[in-house]
Amino acid sequence: MTLHGNSFLDNLKVNVVDDSNVEVAVVIPSDELSECLRLLESISGVLAFLKSRQRIAKMIQHSRSEEFKAKCQRNIDNYHKRIVAEYDRFIAQGLCRKDAIKQVCAVLRAEKHPWCADFLVRPALIEAGRPGRMGKPRGKK
Repeated sequence: MTLHGNSFLDNLKVNVVDDSNVEVAVVIPSDELSECLRLLESISGVLAFLKSRQRIAKMIQHSRSEEFKAKCQRNIDNYHKRIVAEYDRFIAQGLCRKDAIKQVCAVLRAEKHPWCADFLVRPALIEAGRPGRMGKPRGKK
């Protein structure tokens, strides 16, 4: 791509829009418009990729901090306390383990809790000290 004139900077105009944005105007020959647009699209894609990598790096760094790990553990402990209390309440009402777990899931689902599925509640109850009755291993008769 060759520009008419002495240099690229002679064909460039920059206007400040606000504190974080600028408007750039470039005078190019009309037959080179598609190549220029493809180039700008590629550059914007690369910049978006680099920005997302920086954001991911910050999240990874934050997730390794002791404060974040402690907060995650507090959330898990609060979740365990909550489902154990609900589970014990339903067991006291006379429900079997399976039905009590279903009811715990229903209570969490009503609150749109992200960990409301039974495949998450069941192992969390085991971790929290409510293992239930041991059965025979699956697949063996």
